[in-house]
Amino acid sequence: YLSVLSGWQKLVDNEADHPSKLKTSARKLVEKKVNGILGKLSENSKKVIDEYIPLIKTDLPNFNTLKKHSGLLAQQISYELGKLTKADNQTLNSISSLFYKVGEIVLLSDHLMDIDKDIKAKQYNPIIVNSKLNNSSIVVEYDTLLVELNTKCCKIFEKLKEFKNQHITNNDFISSITNAI
Repeated sequence: YLSVLSGWQKLVDNEADHPSKLKTSARKLVEKKVNGILGKLSENSKKVIDEYIPLIKTDLPNFNTLKKHSGLLAQQISYELGKLTKADNQTLNSISSLFYKVGEIVLLSDHLMDIDKDIKAKQYNPIIVNSKLNNSSIVVEYDTLLVELNTKCCKIFEKLKEFKNQHITNNDFISSITNAI
């Protein structure tokens, strides 16, 4: 059911960026399923989703707030998935805190990869916003975001090394995250 929530979130985001009757119809159709799923989630997960959705609907979100909530959303989704396993609470908390960082890098990566498309479509991208605010070039702001991304990736790799040394999770999990990053 979490993949349905992720798909719904992407539909909401895409509809906000490029409104159309087809996208609205698709979102409403998926929302019927989502409403049933939301009732099965923890109150904390519902709260995170409720706070995240308005951020992706706005034309000019506060990027640090958006980044924080992207991390929280990834953390909560991983926690909800982890509850379906036999993992103890300490392991669940450790892994979900790692996914907070993963959620942040997904957002950073998205903006880095979409910069050309966002410039052409005149869509929100913090690189463009910061370029205007700081009176700097797109290249300078791109590089700044890239440094932030690389720093966060290094922190994830350090955390995965801790997981391995402390036997928090298995090597397949560590390899999967490492390869994805």
